[in-house]
Amino acid sequence: MSRCSAINSTFLHPALFLIHFFLFLISMLSSLHRRISKYIGKGFALLLLFLCGNILRAQTAFLVNAQPQKRLPVFWQYCDEHFISDQDSVVTYRFLTAVANTADSLGDKQLKSYALYFRRCYHILFTHGYERYFPPGDDRIFTILDQTKAWAQEEGYDDIAASCEHFTGQVYFSENHYGPAFEHLLRAHEAFKNIGYQNLPYASGYLYELGSAYYRFEEWDKALEAFRASTRYPF
Repeated sequence: MSRCSAINSTFLHPALFLIHFFLFLISMLSSLHRRISKYIGKGFALLLLFLCGNILRAQTAFLVNAQPQKRLPVFWQYCDEHFISDQDSVVTYRFLTAVANTADSLGDKQLKSYALYFRRCYHILFTHGYERYFPPGDDRIFTILDQTKAWAQEEGYDDIAASCEHFTGQVYFSENHYGPAFEHLLRAHEAFKNIGYQNLPYASGYLYELGSAYYRFEEWDKALEAFRASTRYPF
């Protein structure tokens, strides 16, 4: 059948013409619906990105407003008080990434280094109990701390490397492996002294935890010395 005869036959059958017309209309509406949905989807995604960006900026505003020398202690206290290790991992990762980006914009290299440190170890440092993530005997916790220490040494972050040493000692102590615990705690203590406790964001905490270890073994003089030293620092 030729094209002309096909067209003529269509006009000879009004019902067939209406069917073709409605099929064409449905096809056009479907295409229009897909295009509208596509652009609405893109618009919605852009809106979400905009809102998330604003939320993350709002989350880190307290660091922007803090005095430069107080940013790091304020950041550490925030993570500690909010137990960020126990929050949703995606939310925590995005928050710490936002802090690193904020530090970049502020030109604060130390703040950025700690944001990256916390992101690597967030299930260890700021939790009601790291055991929920690393049960006793789970050596992954030592692997994470060792890898983070190696990263810190490579980047020249001596304070963070020493911090990893300290928390490795804390984990050994909590698992009743006291020999390696004191080995790491004392190695960290020597590194902290070389850096200067006054230059550390968690000076009081490090000294108090060392004093607690001494106290546990009834080394009263050493415990008292560490406790007294911890009171010299605000955090």
